Amino acid sequence: MPGFYTNISSQSSILQVAYHPSAPYSTCLLNQHNKTENDARANFYNIYGSTPKLAVNGTDIGNVNFSNSSIYSSQINQMTYISITIEQTLESDGIVSKIKVKKTGTDMAQNFELRAVLAEDTLFYAAPNGEQRHYNVFRKNIANQKISLNAVGDSSQFEVKTPLNTDWISNRMKTIAWVTVDGVKLPLQAESAAFLKSTIENQDSVHLNSFSSNLAATNNELSAKLKLMSAKTFDWSIEKIQLPSTWKLLSVCDNVSCYTYSTGLKNSFLSTGIEKDDFLKLDIEHNKKEGYGFVTVKITEKDAPQNTASIKFSMNIKKSTASISQSIPSNTWHIDDQKIVLDNYTRNDLVSVYDLQGRDMRLVINDEKAIEIRTLNEGIYILRINDRSFKFVK
Repeated sequence: MPGFYTNISSQSSILQVAYHPSAPYSTCLLNQHNKTENDARANFYNIYGSTPKLAVNGTDIGNVNFSNSSIYSSQINQMTYISITIEQTLESDGIVSKIKVKKTGTDMAQNFELRAVLAEDTLFYAAPNGEQRHYNVFRKNIANQKISLNAVGDSSQFEVKTPLNTDWISNRMKTIAWVTVDGVKLPLQAESAAFLKSTIENQDSVHLNSFSSNLAATNNELSAKLKLMSAKTFDWSIEKIQLPSTWKLLSVCDNVSCYTYSTGLKNSFLSTGIEKDDFLKLDIEHNKKEGYGFVTVKITEKDAPQNTASIKFSMNIKKSTASISQSIPSNTWHIDDQKIVLDNYTRNDLVSVYDLQGRDMRLVINDEKAIEIRTLNEGIYILRINDRSFKFVK
């Protein structure tokens, strides 16, 4: 639904959750991830069945042009007497969502319902309907609370910790919450919160574990592309450095300037905005010496310090040996244009492609013994053939 997403992305005051019911696509992995709750919500809005369907503030708007901005006109700039604030943080074993609901104006209603979900802001998957990229994909219900707010100023606070799921990319997850009068579908207020709105597309982009011919230079640049969702100021600082004694961090560059490294180095930059590439780049001197090291950079939204993320730049340099050259035989596989060709594939072979977060890309082998990779986002992936794993760059 490109027209729908173009339309809604221009509406800054609208929040969206994409549910994937099991009809008409029962094999869709976005539905199978949480079939029960996807189907339940579609039934709640009476839109289960043929897709796409759109419910605006709880009401099915029928068969209209989803790219027409007027479908939201009657719902924009409405007054409300409820406020919602959300703080979302990432811990090693889960996502913590802290939600506060407050009554800010006079109204007869006293009994309300809070609902909160976790959604993945962008997900790449070749769905049965042909779509390759999906936005604000529902993943899990995390709150369905009855609350009472009697007088102006009354508030209720909730905190829920959701265990991480291996199918999720954690820094793409966000909490979306909305409040209704108890028993009514029309939301009175909605809010969302996320971690730092960024995606690291080229982490480990010069991660070296190969032949000595790749070590012609004494330095290597490691870069991470960031897609920051709004033109705001971001602070960055060196969080941790762990490099061999023979290596040295020379400089750090952002999309504004480059800075010579010294202890305590930190700076700020203004992001370029939606769908524009910002970046951080490190220049590491290794002098062709073997070893493994990493540098972690912390990046934080200046006016919303709860939006923070750590980017790990790592490098592994190892000169070629007979064992390495033999562990990746040239007749096992090769990349030809937009596909991986499996030269000696048999039906008994177990073949999978994973991203660096360990997520199975669920790609299939065609009749030509090849895996189409044109749908993959640019980055580094792991090809696993039986008990062996190989890295490749898309």
